[in-house]
Amino acid sequence: MHTDKKGVRLLVALCKAKGLTDIIISPGSRNAPLVIEFARDADFTCYVVPDERSAAFVALGMAQQTGRLTAIICTSGTAPLNYAPALAEAYYQRIPLVAITADRPAEWIDQADGQALKQHNIFENYVRRSITLPQEPSADADFWFLQRLVAETLDIAMSDVKGPVHINVPLREPLYRLEEAPALSVKPSATLKISSALSEEELLPLIDCWASSHKKMIICGGLSPDNKVSALLKPLLQDESVIVLTETTSNLKAQPVINCIDRVLSAIASTEEASFSPDLLITFGGPVISKKIKAFIRKAKPIHHWHIDPDVFHTDTYQSLTLHIPLSPEVFLNQLTKRIVSVPSTFRAGWIEKDKIAETAHQEYVKDLRWSDMKVFETILSAIPENSDLQMGNSTPVRYTQLYKPVKPLHYFGNRGTSGIDGCVSTAAGAALGSGKLTTLIIGDMAFFYDTNGLWHHHLSANLRIILINNGGGGIFRIIEGPSGVDELERFFETRHSFTAPHIAAAYNLNYSSAHSVEELKEQLPLFYQTTKSASLLEIFTPSEDNAAVLSSYFKFIAVKGQNK
Repeated sequence: MHTDKKGVRLLVALCKAKGLTDIIISPGSRNAPLVIEFARDADFTCYVVPDERSAAFVALGMAQQTGRLTAIICTSGTAPLNYAPALAEAYYQRIPLVAITADRPAEWIDQADGQALKQHNIFENYVRRSITLPQEPSADADFWFLQRLVAETLDIAMSDVKGPVHINVPLREPLYRLEEAPALSVKPSATLKISSALSEEELLPLIDCWASSHKKMIICGGLSPDNKVSALLKPLLQDESVIVLTETTSNLKAQPVINCIDRVLSAIASTEEASFSPDLLITFGGPVISKKIKAFIRKAKPIHHWHIDPDVFHTDTYQSLTLHIPLSPEVFLNQLTKRIVSVPSTFRAGWIEKDKIAETAHQEYVKDLRWSDMKVFETILSAIPENSDLQMGNSTPVRYTQLYKPVKPLHYFGNRGTSGIDGCVSTAAGAALGSGKLTTLIIGDMAFFYDTNGLWHHHLSANLRIILINNGGGGIFRIIEGPSGVDELERFFETRHSFTAPHIAAAYNLNYSSAHSVEELKEQLPLFYQTTKSASLLEIFTPSEDNAAVLSSYFKFIAVKGQNK
């Protein structure tokens, strides 16, 4: 038996034809025809996550890991509005999601009827395509139009510039009527993927510019762990005029590169900045975390700045863009490395020397580091099992992680598209579900308590490990300039609290442990990573007042050591 909504049956058949398999459903009534049709088809795997905001982030985590288009389905009214944070994150991370929202009939919008609000184009600014399907289609032209709209939209989600899309489905009552119907066989239109490359005429000026630049810097933002950039960078890493700056989210394995940007920049005196500023800047990948490198380059103003991105937008993070190259980094680097020659220079050597100085100072500083957030990160980053996945929460966890060079192979992820704290738990839960790999989430207390509904479902994987660093408030506001110096810091910015997580862990059947010192932490970590039948939560308590002082003195220590050389 199928829903009697023929348009819904066609939509589901098109999703199947396009390879969609994973569906995250939030309960409701208006979406009943969609739920019935997807749930009764064995080709789909359906999950139930009650909170729509969490559901969307769970789907984001799954799609992040699988690379496949993942669907979220909800009822009408305010329910779709809860998808907005995750769709915005997916938009800027370029993760393929399709939000399928049930809607009230068009004639009842703005007529004081329950759960009837304006849903057409509700996510206009944060999706790559938004459509509303024909209402109760019946004529052949209606079904042709619906099929074309859906095929186009799903193809856009999985194009070279992936991202979320929105399909709004207005439905009249009755919603639960079923009927016997044959299985639909559809053959939707498809989009041919075209390989683009620079022509010889376009490539030659770039080669000339490369040859005439004696100080070249490549800054790599977020990339998936399966990227091919590492191999393509190897020839460039032999060039004395090239330095490559990366972050954990870059997931690059090539050497020599600058892994810990902030601490190296701290070792550069203001009088030395010109020597470390590039003539040619090349950027690619997702958003960069380091605020220090953004400020450094904006001040340096390189002569040339090429940004490599298949999208059409001119991303000018460093206020120096001279050329947008609409290619994937892999295609561009493959063309470039085949044609360039090395340029004599001391540029790379200078950066590598500062990196060595900063690393030596770092090791000296952390050797006798007192109990603090920074000490916690030193301890847990060395304990995470090799070849597992690390999800970094916003805001302080992702920043602390950047201060430590990767000592073992890990895959790094973080919601750095919009950098919000609102879905970190849900994303990690979805990622653990999607990958099936051991997944560690390091998260602060504010982000954790904000998103505990990410645990409110029956799909938590036993391979999920949550490390909650509880310092009693938003520690980031003691670190960044501005709020740390105002009287309202504790109440309105840091939002001091005394909440803890053992009862939350019990409510959601998580294994719970805690640590209040480095000795307890080192004792707990091996137990924490043992194989268990359910997900585990390790809550680490640190002193909020000390954390900012430890981090501030760290950068001052690096600066003194680096600038005295």
